[in-house]
Amino acid sequence: MNASNDWRPENIEYRDSRTCFNITYRGKPFGPVRLGVNGIYNIRNSLAAAAILNHLNISGEDILRGLETFSGVRRRLQLRTTVSGIRIYEDFAHHPTAVEETLRSINETLRPKRLWAIYEPRSATSRRNVFQHEIARALGYADCIALAPLFKPEKVPAGERLDLENLEESLRAMGRSVWNPGTVEGIIDKVCEEARPDDIIVIMSNGGFGDIYSRLPAALEKRFAKSPSDKQEEDL
Repeated sequence: MNASNDWRPENIEYRDSRTCFNITYRGKPFGPVRLGVNGIYNIRNSLAAAAILNHLNISGEDILRGLETFSGVRRRLQLRTTVSGIRIYEDFAHHPTAVEETLRSINETLRPKRLWAIYEPRSATSRRNVFQHEIARALGYADCIALAPLFKPEKVPAGERLDLENLEESLRAMGRSVWNPGTVEGIIDKVCEEARPDDIIVIMSNGGFGDIYSRLPAALEKRFAKSPSDKQEEDL
């Protein structure tokens, strides 16, 4: 962050699932913050909020308390559930900038052993090839990528559509594991086949995405469920 900014974060640390740092204003201490949300972009957002509220003569104590009690908003890196050590998040990101910020922030703060991005090109911009290279770069922050088909591709002229085959090739050239099964059911099957405990999965779409948000956790629960006979064999 720019050293000339009036509002700055100092001593950034990530602990106990919180983003902890000290705010300084024009070089003087303003106060400590323990954000309940992660990511550099959320630090920037908190500094912007502090600057505005300070300008409105809100007390520093109330500003710091408000930042610490903010728990995020729905569909913005929202933890849906954890299945056998696999954390599943939902995120509204579809534009390359948002996708990159989200995935990069997870790597910086949560430091997963392996990060999944399940991406649906659904919005007007994400279905177009104007961001062909940018979305490849953004998704490249994940280790494993599952791609969904373009949502209602007939709404986009053929020559303007995002090229999923080209996207796959670009990601593989980066050394990423990538799959394009063609259906939500295929994505669920592939993730269930490949996912391991301690993975983090981020489902990225600005729509319903075939109810994958509840169907994938249910499928993973079924995969990792152990019958009594399985448990007995492990105990032998």
